Amino acid sequence: MKECAFCLQSAKLSGEHIFSDWMNDALPPARGDGKWTGIFTRSGDASNHWKSAHLNWKTKVVCEKCNNGWMHEIEDNHAIPVMSPLIAGKVGIPINQSAARSIAIFAFKTAVIIDLLRHDGKEPFFSRRLRADFRKHLAIPSMVNMWMCAYAPHKVRRADVFAAYYSAEIPLMDKVQLYVCTYGIGKLAFQILAVKTFSSRFIFKVSGFEELSVPFWPEIEPGFVWPQPFGLRSVEEFTQYHRRWENLTPLI
Repeated sequence: MKECAFCLQSAKLSGEHIFSDWMNDALPPARGDGKWTGIFTRSGDASNHWKSAHLNWKTKVVCEKCNNGWMHEIEDNHAIPVMSPLIAGKVGIPINQSAARSIAIFAFKTAVIIDLLRHDGKEPFFSRRLRADFRKHLAIPSMVNMWMCAYAPHKVRRADVFAAYYSAEIPLMDKVQLYVCTYGIGKLAFQILAVKTFSSRFIFKVSGFEELSVPFWPEIEPGFVWPQPFGLRSVEEFTQYHRRWENLTPLI
């Protein structure tokens, strides 16, 4: 038996969704051949492309008790009520700090699951302690920031979904490790950035996508109403958005 990603107990592992089952109902049926298509990009630009009549992509990294307990409650109490209208493309939706936290909880859980899919032989970016704290308290580490943006591609079907991640060590004066996970479904995309630095230095924000991408964790601007006037318009822009953190500059 293997160790559960969150409770850290050795147990029989069950399949945890990358794209949750409820997302099948958040959008109208796929056009054309009626199948969902997906792109999953790992570090190093290795991509998996898949097609399915149902969003049912799972990976076995959590135990049945976690999967059917507190993780199921994340879906019911946080993700579904807040994210469903955003995925469906509804507009004029106020996003307060409570709603932002609900999205952030789902996003961090997803980032951890995707982090554990790595095949580079390295240790997971998120430590055992951070994963255990998340299970106990839904605590999102202070090193994590998140953004969200509308996704309105011109030539991509409503049934296309995307997940991408990479981790890297940035060659600055101080040792910096980062993990980026970007996720798109329907009309919603969100991005998680986690940074480990081994000094007290801070890092400049990366320029680009300011008009499209809204920071929502750890704080969202009071009175924010979804969506922004503009959004990502193509797969190419989604990829550029995903890779925007590759050129960080130290704050001197």
